[in-house]
Amino acid sequence: MRRPIGVAILGGLVVLAAIVLALAGFAGLIVGFASLLPGINLPTGQLFLGALLYLVLALILFAAGVGLLALRAWAWWLATLASLVAAAWQLLGIYYANTAVPLTSWASAVVTTVIFVYLLSVFRSFHRHVRAAAVAA
Repeated sequence: MRRPIGVAILGGLVVLAAIVLALAGFAGLIVGFASLLPGINLPTGQLFLGALLYLVLALILFAAGVGLLALRAWAWWLATLASLVAAAWQLLGIYYANTAVPLTSWASAVVTTVIFVYLLSVFRSFHRHVRAAAVAA
């Protein structure tokens, strides 16, 4: 089965985001260890916790990106849920902003919403082989 070009691009971008988050997580670990040196006053616990969170998110995103590229149904569910939560979180942040909302916040909310709608439109691409396997069995 052919993979829609948008799914290939989205899967590649998700894998790229996972790599960036992993690098940020490793950087957080390095800074966390550096903060253990005498005379450096940084929140070590927060650095380690943030680094761990980034590394876990990187693993989840990497799995989702590879799953999207392989047209796995579970990856569609994971990506759809993640985009819905991200869009809701961004729009909530815009709603509760006490100051002028920057254009980048609006742009990211729009892009995340477009990704959610696109994932809904390619639902059949991810679930066609699941139905075919069920019919064959």
